[in-house]
Amino acid sequence: KRLNPQQARWALFLTRFNFKIIYYPGTKNVKADALSHRFFIDSPAELETIIPPDVIMSLIIWDLDESIRNATLQEPAPPECPEGKFYVPHSQCQNLLGTAHESPGSEHPGSRWTLSLLQTRYWWPSMHRDIT
Repeated sequence: KRLNPQQARWALFLTRFNFKIIYYPGTKNVKADALSHRFFIDSPAELETIIPPDVIMSLIIWDLDESIRNATLQEPAPPECPEGKFYVPHSQCQNLLGTAHESPGSEHPGSRWTLSLLQTRYWWPSMHRDIT
């Protein structure tokens, strides 16, 4: 049988090695057979949480706040920003909304819940319009 170009390249590449191909029926090749089967966990109860969700969320929030802080160097908070709120520059709004929407535990929260959650900590002029 004639080799196609890809097979010919592989044949040429494999000539660099000294090897022997031996066939073992599946019943006698237990190690390879075990590797070819998918591993399934019987019950979710066997899974153990390594990093608690609140730790993951605090890391996400810290990273997000750092990005927002850096962006406020270029675009400082306007005077109408409420006291005690973290001003979010326009360049960071979509990033914050995406994080709030996709974060662990949010489970597709809806616009009212998202607005309520973000208003406790953040502010930008078009916040209500952007979220609802």
